[in-house]
Amino acid sequence: MLSVREALERTMATVRDPQPEDVALFEAHGRVLLEDVVASSPLPPWDNSAMDGLAVRAADTRTALTQGHIDPCADATTGNGTGPWLAVVGTAAAGHPCATPVEPGQAVKIMTGAPVPDGADAVVMVEHTHEESGMVQVQRSATPGQHIRKRGEIAHAGDAVAFAGTILTGPRLGVCAAVGRATLRVASRPRVGLIATGDELAAPGTTLEAGQIYASDSAALAGWVREAGGVPVDCGHATDCVESLSAAFKRAASCDVIVSTGGVSVGEFDVVTDTMDALGVCLDFWKVAMKPGKPLALGTMGERPVFGLPGNPI
Repeated sequence: MLSVREALERTMATVRDPQPEDVALFEAHGRVLLEDVVASSPLPPWDNSAMDGLAVRAADTRTALTQGHIDPCADATTGNGTGPWLAVVGTAAAGHPCATPVEPGQAVKIMTGAPVPDGADAVVMVEHTHEESGMVQVQRSATPGQHIRKRGEIAHAGDAVAFAGTILTGPRLGVCAAVGRATLRVASRPRVGLIATGDELAAPGTTLEAGQIYASDSAALAGWVREAGGVPVDCGHATDCVESLSAAFKRAASCDVIVSTGGVSVGEFDVVTDTMDALGVCLDFWKVAMKPGKPLALGTMGERPVFGLPGNPI
């Protein structure tokens, strides 16, 4: 009998490279990426504000407070008298850049995500300003680069933002969208044909007759197949005879993998290995040194792996 390790190695040897397919970005979650996704331009494409506030020249704010609390009442009404006053020369919003450059003694109102106008090198939070009659008082000093997301700080042109072989999670899809990708090349999902065998099986939801149990293996396997990224295909129930099982295997012939459950041991009504032989399946191994699960068979039909699992759900 094979050890579990040997059985696993032989099983993995049947794995083929997946076929590629292109899918829409919104359909790609959970799929395996087959290409590196590369930024064609810097991300972000320009310096932009991380805050709502004022785009300023940091040097113009040096006389403002550098620490301590600002009187919230003063902020909201007349200013606190400790910071410089700058002339407001424009407004920049996300999707609506301000074309007016910031000269010494000037400021531009700026919203989160808006491009930082030329001449400005810092953003002061709106909470630290007081506006009045086209002028604005800056009540906290700023340092160059403050509250600015720099051009290319996430990725430069040519940088890979997602890598071949990785599973596409929500954050990875987000960064692929951020570099402009509408479709992604991913691994095709293997179609796994599931066959339940046994005269004793009855479909869930029906009335059990004497000696019957409800079929549960295919439902469990379908869940595991989906979790592993495959597509389960219900190929039906086969009774304990070669003819019925052969018909079920033929229904599964279009699948990439075939998995049957039950009928794989040495009992008089265990006919899976006989059926595999009759269908020309090349049996690689049968019986693994483990419990439960000893009578586990693996063969190939052409390039298609064919598994015969015991019926014990555990």
